[in-house]
Amino acid sequence: MVKGPQVKEIPGPKAREVIEKHHKYMATTTNDPNEYFLVIERTEGNYWIDVDGNRILDFSSGIGVLNAGLRNPKVVEALKEQLDKLIHGAGTDYYNPYQVALAEKLDSIAPGDFEKKTFLSNSGTEANEAALKIAKWSTQRKLFIAFIGAFHGRTHGTMSLTASKPVHRSRMFPTMPGVEHVPYPNPYRNPWHIDGYEEPEELVNRVIEYIEDYLFDHYVPPEEVAAFIAEPIQGEGGYVVPPKNFFKELKKLADKHGILIIDDEVQM
Repeated sequence: MVKGPQVKEIPGPKAREVIEKHHKYMATTTNDPNEYFLVIERTEGNYWIDVDGNRILDFSSGIGVLNAGLRNPKVVEALKEQLDKLIHGAGTDYYNPYQVALAEKLDSIAPGDFEKKTFLSNSGTEANEAALKIAKWSTQRKLFIAFIGAFHGRTHGTMSLTASKPVHRSRMFPTMPGVEHVPYPNPYRNPWHIDGYEEPEELVNRVIEYIEDYLFDHYVPPEEVAAFIAEPIQGEGGYVVPPKNFFKELKKLADKHGILIIDDEVQM
């Protein structure tokens, strides 16, 4: 029988000790002690159990990577089976059947009837860095257009695309050149104060017009833009769902100028 949440004190005495040691021995670039106090020791079902025995219901799913559960038995068994065969095979240099099987599976379930390729990486940031390089190489263009409120990573290249919190860029300027940001069609909060639920088409038109009439007509040559990069639903921007026809209109604009669209679904 799975027990419900049981919380006494957070952080408890053991947790406080771990947090203190963490900030003594580890880089202080993450883990704000004034924001999150959890010291997770193990998981059961959808619950975290911290070092003091508190049971906490998880609503984050590992920021989206543990949708099958925090310790799904089938996933655990598959991991054990793989560890008994091969831990690391230098997959960028040598071939192995496991990467090919994964790529083939992804090809079969990814939407679209066109030919697809799989690029394996360790994180969303790496995936977006690769997307930047692929877009530059394939188009021979150097500029990118991202959206205000976006989060695409915090390495130097992707940090230039991210625009959700000033702290991400603090003391890091100048960032990678060639990136312009435009308003995202946020139905709640947008520069035009349009109610995106009452007037979704008007909001979409304003964003598209902003790109065409301000950027392209004044200072950004569209023939030099390699790609738009966008989240279908903004994550750190506030879980913002744009009007349904936004990406159709963005695709029309992109096709008009031969611009690619990088679809960042890491936090979806």
